[in-house]
Amino acid sequence: MPNKKNPIKNIKEASTNKWGKVTAGWKPYIETPVPLEDLDEIMVGASIPSCGYFFMLLLSAVIATFGLLSNSAPAIIGAMIIAPLMAPIVSLAYSIDIFDWKLARRSLLTVISGVLLVIAFSYLSTRVIGLRIAGSEILSRTAPTLLDLGVAMAAGAAAAFSYTRKSIINSIAGVAIAVALVPPLAVTGIGLAYGRLATSEVGLSLTELGLYSGGSDIAKGSFVLFATNFVAIIFVACIILLTQGYGKWKKAGIGLLTVLIVSTVIVEPLQKALYKLTVKSDVLALL
Repeated sequence: MPNKKNPIKNIKEASTNKWGKVTAGWKPYIETPVPLEDLDEIMVGASIPSCGYFFMLLLSAVIATFGLLSNSAPAIIGAMIIAPLMAPIVSLAYSIDIFDWKLARRSLLTVISGVLLVIAFSYLSTRVIGLRIAGSEILSRTAPTLLDLGVAMAAGAAAAFSYTRKSIINSIAGVAIAVALVPPLAVTGIGLAYGRLATSEVGLSLTELGLYSGGSDIAKGSFVLFATNFVAIIFVACIILLTQGYGKWKKAGIGLLTVLIVSTVIVEPLQKALYKLTVKSDVLALL
């Protein structure tokens, strides 16, 4: 029944009902974070170096290495999708927030063992195959800049947030594509295998690209890219999880400060690389 004493209320209710019929009841839904117990179970599982973890990481290393050697972007993207390396990194960030150093050690060892596996496979397979040509897909991962740091920070936020919401947890695969973890490690192994015999296929010598030591500079640059992604993901994931109510700011302070100090070491070469890229862009614009 319409309310004769309050016509404004009647108009508001009628408008609301009409809007509900037109939009089929569409309205913003604020999803609550997953319970702490559920996230804790997920993070503990992510820190465990299971056979499945190493098997999928090895397959990712195979696809990434062969894709990089053949200069195949689709293969490299496929390696990003199946790589499980993001999970223990987020677990490490979670352990910092809840001040669980046992979980932190296990997560870190899982990450380190995965890193060594990828680098070792890429190095050995490149030595066996015998190629020495660094294609564009390899060279593009040898000079990270602050732009890559920005991508890694956004990806870290997306990864951490997706773990706290059941409705979007499947988006973690997209995050893995956005921030490359396995391909830079594969390039590190490839660069070490190339050594001084590395050559470029893009019409320039490696010295013209700033890679004066050949393969060792390739390995160094690509590992800096991985380190950039690693540190940025941990730092931002810690912040996101804390803002969602997981852990305590005071307890996480020591870990966050440590990560921040490490990040300052990485920022300087990234800033220099971005400056060189800016200067190059300005020069080319004048041509």
